[in-house]
Amino acid sequence: MYIKYKPISVFWHIFIALGCILSLLNKSDVMSGTIQLQFQFFDYDIAILTALYYVILSFWQMADTKNEKSSLWINCKYILMLNLILIFLVDLIVIQKGHLPEDADIRFMFSHFTIYILPFLVLLDWLLFDSKGNFNNKFILFACIPLWLYVIVVYTLKAIGNIEGFYDYPYFFMSLSEGNQSLHLSLLFTIHIAFIVLCYLIIQIDGLPAFFAGIASKIKKPKSEG
Repeated sequence: MYIKYKPISVFWHIFIALGCILSLLNKSDVMSGTIQLQFQFFDYDIAILTALYYVILSFWQMADTKNEKSSLWINCKYILMLNLILIFLVDLIVIQKGHLPEDADIRFMFSHFTIYILPFLVLLDWLLFDSKGNFNNKFILFACIPLWLYVIVVYTLKAIGNIEGFYDYPYFFMSLSEGNQSLHLSLLFTIHIAFIVLCYLIIQIDGLPAFFAGIASKIKKPKSEG
């Protein structure tokens, strides 16, 4: 079951797009007049893609008379949703070590909108407004591509060196400095494996409604006369 009333879903999509845009402007210090782009951070890059996706989706929905989304839109939402969940889990478990800072409050959450709020908004969008049973195992490969590209770009820029804004490792567990190289590579590998498991788990959850509907239809199927 999902909400089929399109005006509500359009409103929700516009809300997500605006939240992404405002968060990106805030992180880029546009309001202060000094622009500081944060491309070296994964949540910043995914937030840009999420904002672009929801802006396009909102206008597409308003212009289209059909309620159904193409497989491209479904695939894109799966990729963004899984990467946003990854960002949240890595920050909470790996960076924050299982608990938020003691001074964390609602202002802290909104200042870290792309990490702590955006993943749940996109997850709710899928749960409330999308039909289920559309994800498949092929989507897992596509979901991994942003993460793989990000890792490749970070290490490539680090190898080149002398590039403003990219001279440090963006996250401590990506550092390959002497003494912790094997530990951090093991952690990166673990994150990738956990991410693939998460991708597969979401696909299974997406298929549950169809699974239970099939069981229900068999139970309700009338016995043949004779």
